[in-house]
Amino acid sequence: MKALLMLAISLTLLSFTAQAYRESNGGKGVLTDRGVVLLDLYEASVDQPFFGGSYSEKAYWDLRLSLPKGFPVQLIAQKLADIERFSPELHLLLLMFLNDLRWEITRGELEMTDDLEKLPAVDPARLVQLAVRKKKQIFIHRPLWNIMSLDQQAALVMHEMLYYHFDARSVTGVSLPVRQFVGVLFSERSYNQLIRDGEFRHQWRKILLFAD
Repeated sequence: MKALLMLAISLTLLSFTAQAYRESNGGKGVLTDRGVVLLDLYEASVDQPFFGGSYSEKAYWDLRLSLPKGFPVQLIAQKLADIERFSPELHLLLLMFLNDLRWEITRGELEMTDDLEKLPAVDPARLVQLAVRKKKQIFIHRPLWNIMSLDQQAALVMHEMLYYHFDARSVTGVSLPVRQFVGVLFSERSYNQLIRDGEFRHQWRKILLFAD
């Protein structure tokens, strides 16, 4: 079973490499009374991000080696464990893609990207650019990163990983499904539905794994 899974992942990766990545996109945030909130969670009305997964010591140290110092590795490991429970295939893909990504915390202000297919219901003056990805390089705005809570930082990292996964297939309309799925992942109620509701889970597997 594991061998078949790895074969499927390898074939998926081969199809990904034939596609081009967008030059520029990135995670956005909203300035609120509670601080900086990832747009994905703001739109999903997630007040308290959910982290339910348990992870191995090896998974933790593998992430420590792949992510910059100061990243909320424990929370990211928990959320990846949540994803593994939903889809082992997606979990493996994200771990493989993580090795490709390069992260840089920068003091320079980031230019607002125009990758939103649907404008969020938020005052544009409160919308901020938290990160910008150019192919495999992700730039995170340090002043905003430093005032984000650890759970919001973890959500931003997951947003960037999932966006990279989607973008590998040059899927049109990437931003909205990524934001929606991140909202599902970090909402305890929606995540439990994802695990327990077969039809809901199947719908998201089709979107995330580009399968029937």
